Amino acid sequence: MAEREIFASDSEFIICVISDKDRIDYVELHRQLNGETSLYLNPLLKDMMWEQTLNHSESVFSLFTTNGDYCGSIELQHSDSNMPEIGIDLLESKRNKGITPKAVRLFAKRVCEKNPVDYFLIRISSVNLQLKMNQITTPITTPFARKFT
Repeated sequence: MAEREIFASDSEFIICVISDKDRIDYVELHRQLNGETSLYLNPLLKDMMWEQTLNHSESVFSLFTTNGDYCGSIELQHSDSNMPEIGIDLLESKRNKGITPKAVRLFAKRVCEKNPVDYFLIRISSVNLQLKMNQITTPITTPFARKFT
């Protein structure tokens, strides 16, 4: 991780600006999310899709555990707004382990340090019932997070 551009980190996670080193993991993530029809797997489009992702590196980040395991990606949309949107996608093997709330808090805290934010919109898949029903209602006690509860 020493040569990576680290956006945020704590004792459990490291969030880095996406880079070419993430391509294999990112493509696998999108295969798990979208199946074999993922544009990242299409022989005619995969390079263009990857270049487009890298061209938006200010809004696409890779999430790792502190031991270097790739967990997924975090995206920030409308970063200039006082109500930006955060989206997070995790590999199947990393889901339902409590990663999302911790990673989103870490990410949101760093975004708030860089820009004034009133609230965040959090993108949650309609099939992610565990997060919608259990984890999203968990009280957030840190001062930065009260803005987006």
